[in-house]
Order: sequence, then structure tokens, then C-alpha cells
Amino acid sequence: MSSTTDGGGEDDPDRTTSDDALETQESSFSRTTGAMARGVVDKLGRLVPPSLDRRRRFLASKAVAEEAQMRGDFSAAYDLWNAVRKAWPRRVEGIRGMIECALERDTPERTEKLIESALATFPGSVRIIAAAARQAQKKAEWVECIELWERIIERRDTPEVWHVMYGQALMFAGRFTELDRHLEVWLPRFPESSGLAALRPLLAGAEERWDEAVAQWRDFHRRFPNDPVGWEHYGRALQELDFARLERGAESGVAELDMPAQIEVVDDETSRDLLMGFESIGSDCEFGLVQRRFGAEPLSLLRFNAVEFGGLMSAVAHRFEAMGERETTELVRQFNGEFLMRDRRWGLVMHTFAFEGQVDAEVLADKFRKRVAFLRDRFLADAAEGRKVLVFYSPGLDHDNLTMLHGALRVLGPVDLLHVRPSSGAEDPIASGTAVEVEPHLFVGVIGRSGRSETGAWDIAYDDWVAVCRHVRDTIAGRATAPAVEASTAP
Repeated sequence: MSSTTDGGGEDDPDRTTSDDALETQESSFSRTTGAMARGVVDKLGRLVPPSLDRRRRFLASKAVAEEAQMRGDFSAAYDLWNAVRKAWPRRVEGIRGMIECALERDTPERTEKLIESALATFPGSVRIIAAAARQAQKKAEWVECIELWERIIERRDTPEVWHVMYGQALMFAGRFTELDRHLEVWLPRFPESSGLAALRPLLAGAEERWDEAVAQWRDFHRRFPNDPVGWEHYGRALQELDFARLERGAESGVAELDMPAQIEVVDDETSRDLLMGFESIGSDCEFGLVQRRFGAEPLSLLRFNAVEFGGLMSAVAHRFEAMGERETTELVRQFNGEFLMRDRRWGLVMHTFAFEGQVDAEVLADKFRKRVAFLRDRFLADAAEGRKVLVFYSPGLDHDNLTMLHGALRVLGPVDLLHVRPSSGAEDPIASGTAVEVEPHLFVGVIGRSGRSETGAWDIAYDDWVAVCRHVRDTIAGRATAPAVEASTAP
């Protein structure tokens, strides 16, 4: 006997009805049966006690398999669903559960065979059709994938995540007009769905409407501040907007890499030790030169880099993956003859301080690729433990972008971030040489002037930089010792 719907039986567990009917039937006793079955599995290693009647044995077995699937133990859940399938071969739940677990375990050959068998036996099962669509999506078979989704997507009970996957398929297939039309319906229906909300700026990017994409990703971050999807794509949209401006001949926010500077080193061990606890992540070399002034020479990934904000956001979202590899990192020559290492994807550009005619370019490239990979791993390890305060210097970074960068970095570890900017004048709420913790672990520091003069020469406010860093260090130290102080003063 075959069925055209997902099913469960009222009295006979081999009898097929709808998913809704089964779930209504289960609601009266699923808690006790499920808890009993889970306890039996945990303690005795058996599926369910044989004393239960056939109907309750089916529901208890199903509850155990579902519990394993929900906790992410897909290998155990697959075996449990297989046992359900063997015991009740005319029920859809067993093979459907096996398919869903096989999809999660990424076993394509097994998944394909299960789906083929299930569709032949249960051609109307919406969850099996959805599983088939997911499998086609994994294989980038967009025509088949879309056809499968369209068989079930208009149902009133279709879950939000299926709309997300169907929308992604439409976008990858280049069916932008259809996706736009669907979003007009879906977004009001699922107003809290971050997956559907992300499709709007993704669509703008796919159509190369980068100004809109940037604005929409900013709105996405305000609505879903803890969703890392926004960080990666927002950074990419900013990069693409910069490239588009360059192609149009407009002014870009991409920084040029400054000439290496000659900095007089000052013998100040206290300041040196202070500055070793900070690490520059851009946007230029100014803080790296501050460290050099006081003899602080940490090994840092981005210390002497030109870092554009969008590229940094994308790099952080990808955890700097493959940075330093031959496929992603190239040696280029600057106008003054200096060789630079550049990541092709994110536009991160590093000084080598070596010039054409001084070294063999291929030897230098191999050397710096290894160095970049080493510094990448070191940076991620330090971030994972929050060993250093990360410093981003940018005169024009607004609060939304700053909090987005901070959120992305906090995914790497317990990072404290210091954003430094020049003073805006007498009305600036933050005094030069000081810093304010605007949010937990996020600081804004102010220096009296930009490090570059109007002529382009370096004119760094060293004392302000040191004062800002000292203020941040003292604030963090006070945070760490506050409980001990309170305890020591307690009556």
C-alpha cells in the first residue's frame, strides 16, 4: 500500500493520514511516551519497551528518532529511523527521517537512492519533495530544484526556511524578477526571518545595485545584529561599491598604501610595553608607526597594511581563510618600486619594504606568502583568547559600521576593539588623548590630529596615541579587578 501524503494512523500505525492528523493525535501523550522511550534508550540501549501496544510503540519509536535528530546526532537518528522504516514499511516517517539525516550527513549517493525510493512510494509527501529540492540545490541543479520547490511552496503551512531556500535557488538561477515578486509577499508574512530579509540585499548585489545593497545590509545589521551573514556580505558590497566607483571614475574610499616612513625610536620602555598589548587592523600604517616610535615591534598581520573597511569585514567574516595561499595572494609593484603583497579577494595590501632590483620577486613572494599565513594563524589564535586590543584607525567610520566590525570580530573571540579618530574640534564630546567605552568591549579614542599633514608628510600625535592606549588599558584592568576590590571593601 502506498500513500500520496505524509502520514500517521489513528489506530493502526500502518495506516496513512496527513502530518497534521498525526501531530494532533500525538499531542495527548507525546510527552510521557517520548520521555519514557528516551529513558529506555539512554539506560538500556533499546528502542522502546516491547510491552507497549503497536500504536504506542510506533509513536515512541518516532519520538526517540526525532529526539536524536533534534540534538544533531544524525548518525544515531539515521539508524533509529531505519528501524522505524523496517518495523512500519508503509509509514512515510521512517524513510523521510532517513533522508533528512542523510542530507545532514552529506552522503549524496545514499540520499539520492532514498529519495528515488521515497518519491516512488510517497509521491505527495511534502517533506520528501522538500528533501529532494534540497538535494538538487546542493548539486546546483537549479531547474530541477525550482520545479520541486514550486510543487509545495504555495502551501499555507510551508515553513519559512523553505521559502529561504527556494528564494536562494531563484537568485542563483538568475530569476531575479520572480524573486523580487515573491519577497513582496514573504517579507510581510515572516517579518522576523533573517534568512528572508537577507535575500533583499543579496538580490540587490546580484543585480549590481551596490548602493542599495550597502544600505540594505546596514538595515539588516540593525535588525539582526548577531547574525554573521550580514557581516560577510556587507563587506563585499562595500568593496564592490568602491570598485564600481573606480570604474565610473568617482572617488573611492579605498586607501592607498603610504610610503615607508623613517621613524626616530624613543627609549621609553613603559610606553613600549603598553603598546605591545595592542594590534593594528587598519586602516593604514599610522598605529604601526606609533609602535615603531617606542620600539614596540609586534608580529602583526595587518600592522603595515592598507585596509579598506569592506575588505576587512569580508576577511573577518571568512576568518581570513586561505590568506597567504598562492591562489589568493599576489606580489605587486608599487609606483615607487616597492613590492607589496595583496590579497586578491579583500584588497588587503601589505608592505614588504623590498624594492625592485633588490630581490628576486618569486623568492620574495614565496617568503611573504609563508609569512602572511603564519601571521594569519597567529592573529586568529590571539583573537580567540582576546590577548590584544585591536585598533582600527579611521577618521570617518560611523557608529553603525563600528558596531558591525566589533560584532564580526567578537565571533573570533573575546575581542576588545579600539576605534581611533582625529578630534572634530572644540565641540567633540571626547577629549583628545582619551577614550570612551561606548559599548562593552568597544572603545572610541580621539587624537588631536590626523597623522598625515596637508602635504602628505607624517605628523603623528604620538603623545595622544599613547594616552588613548593607556586609558583603554586602565579601563580594561579596572574591569578585571572590580569584583576583587568590591569584595575587599565589603563589611
